[in-house]
Amino acid sequence: MSMKYASGIIIALSVDVSATILIRSRPALADVKRLAEIPKSFWGAWAPNADACANAEDHSIITLSGKSYTSSQTSCSVINVSETPGTNRPTYSARLRCVWRGQTQPTSSNLILRSDDSNRISIGSEFMTLNVYQKCSAKGPVTNGPR
Repeated sequence: MSMKYASGIIIALSVDVSATILIRSRPALADVKRLAEIPKSFWGAWAPNADACANAEDHSIITLSGKSYTSSQTSCSVINVSETPGTNRPTYSARLRCVWRGQTQPTSSNLILRSDDSNRISIGSEFMTLNVYQKCSAKGPVTNGPR
């Protein structure tokens, strides 16, 4: 085998290995979609438990609509929503402009939304602090039967 031929093989292998390393080291990019509003499956009143749903005066109830998030502490308008695909269901991140009780100056806030099933969602400002809420109907909590 000639020296010229051997060096050509080594260069070709080097380029191939380098290209493989570059391709595999790039982070995976998710297909994030921008939405104008919170998806309809999240609209309605939500509470941490059935007792809170049954008591319309309970301060832990939150209400979601396409363009708003309200609670006893804040009233927010939706700026935009990002949908990121997940293993089972997508995760949504809403960018909000909120006015907190007792304040007049709006502040920016983030809200993470995940659908656990048709009547339960996980919601919070960070993944580590998501809380489970159940959907409240006009007559009280929505249930899936005994668990």
